[in-house]
Amino acid sequence: MTDLRALLKKLGDFRWIGKIASIFLFAGALWMGHRVLKSQDPNAIRNAFAQTSVNSIFFASMATAGAFFFLMLLDRLALSTRGLTLKWKQLAMSATVANALGNTLGMSAVTAGAVRWRFYSRWNLDGKVVALVGGLSSISIWLGFCLAFGISLFFAPPSLPMASGWFPFAGGVALLGLTAYFMACLTQRKIQLLRWKLDFPNVKIALQQVVVGCLEWVCFAAAFRALLPADLAISFPQLLQIFCLAQLAGIVSQVPGGLGVFDSALLWLLSSATPGVELVGPLLLFRAIFYVFPLLFGGITLAIFEYWHRRAEIARIKEATQNYASGIVPFVFATLAFASGVVLLFLGAAPRAQLGWLEPYLLLPVVEVSHFLASLAGLALLYLAWGLSRRLDAAYLMTLGTLLFGVIASLFMGIAPSAISGLILELVILIPSRRYFYRKTSLLQTPLSLDWIIAIVLVLTGTYWLGNFAYINDDISTDLWWKFAISGDAPRFYRSMVGVAVVAILFGLYRLLRVTQPHPGELGTIDLSLVDEIVKASPSSHAKLAYLGDKSFLLSKSQKALLMYAVQGRSWVVMGDPVGPVEEWPDLIFQFMEKCRRYTARPVFYQVQPEFLHLYLDHGMSIAKIGEEALVPLKDFNLAGGARQKIRNTLKKCEKDGLAFEVLQPSDAAECMAHFRAISDEWLSSKNAAEKSFSLGSFNEDYLRNFPFAIAKLQGEIVAFSNLWIGAKKRELSPDLIRYSSKAPPGVMDFLFIQMILWGQKEGFDSFSLGMAPLSGMKQQRFAPLWHRLGRLVFRYGEHFYNFQGLRKFKDKFGPEWRPIYIAMPNRMRFPKVLKDLVLLVGGGPMSILKK
Repeated sequence: MTDLRALLKKLGDFRWIGKIASIFLFAGALWMGHRVLKSQDPNAIRNAFAQTSVNSIFFASMATAGAFFFLMLLDRLALSTRGLTLKWKQLAMSATVANALGNTLGMSAVTAGAVRWRFYSRWNLDGKVVALVGGLSSISIWLGFCLAFGISLFFAPPSLPMASGWFPFAGGVALLGLTAYFMACLTQRKIQLLRWKLDFPNVKIALQQVVVGCLEWVCFAAAFRALLPADLAISFPQLLQIFCLAQLAGIVSQVPGGLGVFDSALLWLLSSATPGVELVGPLLLFRAIFYVFPLLFGGITLAIFEYWHRRAEIARIKEATQNYASGIVPFVFATLAFASGVVLLFLGAAPRAQLGWLEPYLLLPVVEVSHFLASLAGLALLYLAWGLSRRLDAAYLMTLGTLLFGVIASLFMGIAPSAISGLILELVILIPSRRYFYRKTSLLQTPLSLDWIIAIVLVLTGTYWLGNFAYINDDISTDLWWKFAISGDAPRFYRSMVGVAVVAILFGLYRLLRVTQPHPGELGTIDLSLVDEIVKASPSSHAKLAYLGDKSFLLSKSQKALLMYAVQGRSWVVMGDPVGPVEEWPDLIFQFMEKCRRYTARPVFYQVQPEFLHLYLDHGMSIAKIGEEALVPLKDFNLAGGARQKIRNTLKKCEKDGLAFEVLQPSDAAECMAHFRAISDEWLSSKNAAEKSFSLGSFNEDYLRNFPFAIAKLQGEIVAFSNLWIGAKKRELSPDLIRYSSKAPPGVMDFLFIQMILWGQKEGFDSFSLGMAPLSGMKQQRFAPLWHRLGRLVFRYGEHFYNFQGLRKFKDKFGPEWRPIYIAMPNRMRFPKVLKDLVLLVGGGPMSILKK
């Protein structure tokens, strides 16, 4: 089982498979719909839509209400299995809103469950009840599906000749499943399936489940039947069969509301009974009645419900909303801008509506140019939407101009103002939202994500399909391309699509060819006096690594904060969290992420603190624990008690041996640098070790001159030393290099650490950092990530390569508080590559790593 779960988790990382499957389903739906409708007249579609009677719409609405009524009964039935009840008003509200949003938004179990939880939690019902209602309702719907599909085959043969063989077989399987369910309810109330226990209801409740679920499907299909032509060549049971299969295809596709898949399946399955042209209008009306109107009703009801129960907190929520808005508003406007681009492209593909009195005043050259430019504006909005989602000020200004230009061009090309009212509304509400778009990063240097590129390609494909269908009866010849006339919508569409395609391809090639991988030396230079000023003002002792000289720096726009990083392979590794005021960090991290995107680099944040993980999660980074840092609180530190007996004895023994402790200021330490060098060289040779870098200091005189030194003397001679990192405002004190000579007595390391801790306490420091213990604190419990399990194994059995447990044990005797340390990276699947680059970076290169 453990291996199976690990395999499933690994497979779960391949989310791109689902994306590709969705693309194929969408493309298949387009192809199927095109195949059915390619010979139809678009004008006939408009006529069929207009000929739907008011009585048909009313009956469809009543059937829809009936379907939602039966869905409500399923919720009530599920509650009754646990002896729970709700008022009819409460039941109607929760069930209707949950099913309306679940049916339309997709992922019905999750969406509807979340909505039910919002209601049920207010009525003192817990999450177990929500899971019970959602599970039993879903089971009831599928049981109803089996009954509706199976029984309909006994009342009428399949309407499709090709289905005469497998339709009855499928119906038999459905009824067999029903029989098995009833047998389980009759003979065995509980069964064990792996780790889950299934509790079957009694036969009476099972019968109610099946009947009510079946009636919901019947109402569902009846709503669609009411909108179809009265002389439809198939019976209702045959329609029910087809409807069930089309709905099944939509559910399996996981596309919200089965959009495109359900519709294309119905068009194809009903094509032998009625022309596809007569189905488009009813399908659109059905979607409006069964999906759109309930979605609007459910959304408004949920909003009113939340407002009503939170009205006492309005003042506090209003203040908090301003903070949330900065994260939500850019995404909302990005979505609206993308939708506006789709609208402009689709309006350019569809035939123009007649404008009556305005038609004579439209000039042919203006119409031609406006049509072409409006399509380009639509393409531009698809790209600008990405910039809005990244909060770029350039994207904001260009979106305002493009929307205004698109509205004007649409009017001049003869589009009715009502058709572009959404664009006008977006333009109006975008104008006062300037403060949400503040980032100065170049728009042209911000690469698109793969998801966004796929979305743009799908929109352009859908636009071409729409126009090709609208003008399918026009002869696409050489003469058509050069036909210019007020009524020449077809040639205008094809010319604009060529222009859009050429611009999109040229822009894509430009972006592709301009991205280069820079040499680390090309990353630019920074005024080191600014770096020194920021580092000295930082309370973090680890900020002193900026003096090593092996890192590049990125300053915030205010030049009050920085992050330091180095390049190894394709990984750009930031050392720790940014340095400087915390309020500067989000924008600084964003700048770094954008810089990495620009150069196709892999951003990595090494040794970040747990309280700031949300800053990296906001950018879609994956988080992995890499160890723990030992921090000794100095305010209450003392050597009393049995736990400190050993270090008291060590301290007394070293003092008896003649060891003395002293702290040298940087100017005094500079005079001893040659002696420090000799001790360091001897220590490295005895350990057969090489200097490290990046996250650890190295013996570099230019670097070490920035720090005071803690030294241990034996009969007046320095036998051990450590340079000290001192944080601003005495928040943190930490040793860096710790080296000792062969003349030092045993226990000199303990002596030096104890004395540094006591000195830091005397000087008024808040804490003393003993540094990180790699792979410490990794869990090997049942649900721990795979990396934690591997890390735990290395921690336990990797002593030959690194003293993992010994290091943890040494630091633990000083009674520290252990704080987890993390690494943030783009994707867990890239962790092996990131780990390789980190080892090379910290280890000082391949040759240094080979030394123990």
